[in-house]
Amino acid sequence: MNGCSVISLNYNFDYSQFHKPELQNKAKNTLGEFFSFVRSTFDALIETGRVLQDLYYDCLAFCPKGKKVFEEWLKSDDFGASRYIAKSAMEIYLWFNKLAPKVQNLLRQNVQNWSVSALRQLTKVSHDLVKELVRGGKKTALEVKQEGEREKENSSQLAVGNGLCSPALTQLTGNSGAIRW
Repeated sequence: MNGCSVISLNYNFDYSQFHKPELQNKAKNTLGEFFSFVRSTFDALIETGRVLQDLYYDCLAFCPKGKKVFEEWLKSDDFGASRYIAKSAMEIYLWFNKLAPKVQNLLRQNVQNWSVSALRQLTKVSHDLVKELVRGGKKTALEVKQEGEREKENSSQLAVGNGLCSPALTQLTGNSGAIRW
C-alpha cells in the first residue's frame, strides 16, 4: 500500500482488545490503508488482502482470543459496508498465492478492472477455466458463476459417461452408462 494516508477516521471499535499497542496501531493503520485505496484494482485488492491476512495472523499469535477480536473488528462499524470487500480481499489473496506464477501474471494482465464479486467467483472455478475466462475479457460475477456451474455439469456428465459414478448408479447403468431394466 502507499503508506501515505490522507483520511480522517472516527474509531468506534475498542482497539484495546488487541492488547498490545503495536497491534492496536497496526489495526488502525490497516483500516486507514484499507480505506485509502481509491481505485479498485486487482493489485490493490491483493495487497489489501495480504495486509489484512498479516494482521489476522498477528492477532492469532499475540492476542488472547485473537480470532474473535479480528472477526469482531471486521464486523464493527469501523468497516461498515466495506466488510464484504475486506473479507473478499483476504479470500482472493489466499487463493492467488496458491496459483502458479504464470497464472498470477495472466490475472494481473487481464483483471485489473473486474469487480470484487467477479474476482471472488474466480476462486471457485478450476485453474483451466480461470485461464479461459480471463483471456476472454472482462466478466461479471454472474458470468463467472454460470461458467463455473457449466464446468461442473460437464465434468459430472463426463464422469457418468466414463463409468466414474457412484456404485448405486453403476449398478443401475452397468458400465455403459445406460440404465438397464
